[in-house]
Amino acid sequence: MRQVTWRSAATLPLLAVIAYSFWRAGVQVTGGLDPNFTVNAWGGPTYLGAMACHYLDGALIIAVSGWLLSRIMLRPPSGRADGSIGLSVD
Repeated sequence: MRQVTWRSAATLPLLAVIAYSFWRAGVQVTGGLDPNFTVNAWGGPTYLGAMACHYLDGALIIAVSGWLLSRIMLRPPSGRADGSIGLSVD
């Protein structure tokens, strides 16, 4: 059996968060067909207000998750821990 690396284990929850954010955005779109869906919405009593609030926080969640994924999955170019490539600017 192959051992799971820490990178793979750390990636799975972030991918689940991104997938959930897209699912939640889809629920918001289809929920707009029900007039009672946005009665007590955070963005206000309108469909556009609720959409704006949900999409703003969804975009922020996806952006942060994507940034964390890039930090976890991508290695520094030179293999150094500090990410420098050993070139000096003189």
